[in-house]
Amino acid sequence: MRIRLPAVRSSVGAAITVGLSLSTAVFSQARDASTIPAPTTAIVLGVGSPAISAERSGTSIGVATGGTLYLFDAGAGVERRLMEAAPQLMSHQIKRLGPVFISHLHMDHTLGLAALYFYHRIDPRTGLLVAAGGRLEVYGPKPVKGLPGIDSIMESLRAAFDPPQTQETVGAGVRANELNVPNTILLTAEIAPGVIYKDALVTVSAFEVSHKTPVAYGFRVQTPDRVIVISGDARPSDALVEACNGCDLLFHEVFGETYGPAGPTGDAQGHTSAEELGEVARRANPKHLVVYHYVRVTPETGTQIIKRAFTTGKITFARDLDVF
Repeated sequence: MRIRLPAVRSSVGAAITVGLSLSTAVFSQARDASTIPAPTTAIVLGVGSPAISAERSGTSIGVATGGTLYLFDAGAGVERRLMEAAPQLMSHQIKRLGPVFISHLHMDHTLGLAALYFYHRIDPRTGLLVAAGGRLEVYGPKPVKGLPGIDSIMESLRAAFDPPQTQETVGAGVRANELNVPNTILLTAEIAPGVIYKDALVTVSAFEVSHKTPVAYGFRVQTPDRVIVISGDARPSDALVEACNGCDLLFHEVFGETYGPAGPTGDAQGHTSAEELGEVARRANPKHLVVYHYVRVTPETGTQIIKRAFTTGKITFARDLDVF
């Protein structure tokens, strides 16, 4: 079953689609605001970029707080990294997989959605992903210029992997209904700039960034103890600087060392160079800059270049399964 989350209005009056806690809407999980949450942590489930390897899965960042893991992008291999992260998830008391937020619809940020549709429940006893029914919430861009949006992408996955139950024999005594995804309620929301999700512990806001796709977003995640900003694939922008503004963690992509006066060309278009990221970080002033989705730059050289402008905070080039 697929359900589209209802449209509401944000405090600034813009019409957006969101999922709220049960105290204000029916789709998000209720939480007791009086419960003292565990410290918020972020885990790199995939450093990302189109080039993946055994050490480097597709783009995905997890934010863990209050027993829930919120996912930002779902690149190839995200389900494997989640299972490998089981010890960290258990140590941070993670009991459930929360909503998935997609920055833009390029394949290196979305290929893992198919696996998450099947493996989307965390077993609280082991921290491992397991196949189960229940609810999966996915937030992402709307259709633009004839390209599909998150609604149609997830509906295609539902149609492919959760066809109508039948009792027809497939072969060797196996019945078709035994091969289907367990009964899953799929909830999707097409997002716009502003607050796109809120529950008792977490507020997620989207801000528009410039990339190669017609529409792309970065995310600002506010929890009781931290502010985390995630760039997605993006050119430098005032919106990201304003979203961070001294944030605790800034996850930002980088592509190459420098572009020169002509700006990015070829595959680098829609991305940020290490030289540009130094200036972005100087203005945004995060306590900790975590570089992910890095291409054509080494951590050693990239750090040196970024430090020319950004001298006040910590810089880390992430690896899969790093925890911050």
